[in-house]
Amino acid sequence: MRLVIVFTALLTCLLISPAHAGLFDRPKDPAAMMLNQKDCTYMKTYRGKTVNGEFIRPDRWVGSKFSIGEPTIIANFKRLDEKTAHFTNVNNIGDGQGVRVYVGKTTDALEARLSDGSLILVCHLNK
Repeated sequence: MRLVIVFTALLTCLLISPAHAGLFDRPKDPAAMMLNQKDCTYMKTYRGKTVNGEFIRPDRWVGSKFSIGEPTIIANFKRLDEKTAHFTNVNNIGDGQGVRVYVGKTTDALEARLSDGSLILVCHLNK
C-alpha cells in the first residue's frame, strides 16, 4: 500500500513538474511532420501526399497518357533527425543511393532541400 502511494506521488510530481512538461507536449519536428502530409509537390512537378514516409502520386504515367486511380510511390523519405532525412526516389538523385535532405518549416509549409538549397519536396500544412 505504502509503495503504491509513493509511486503515485512520484508520478504526479513528474507529470506536473515544469521541467518534465516538455516531454509530453513537445511539438513534432519538421522531419517527423513531413512523413505524413496530404498536400505535397515533389520536384516541382508531381503533386501527391506523403504517407509513412512514402511520397505517393495518386495516378501513374502509362505511355503518353495518365491512368487515373493507380497510385505510384515516387520517393521514400526516412527521418534521420529533427532537421535532416534520407531521401530515395525513382529519379535517382544521388546515383540511386539517395541523398540527405534538410527539412525546414515555414509558416505554411514544410520544405525538403538538397545541400545546395534545391527544393525537392514542399508540403503545405493543413490548416
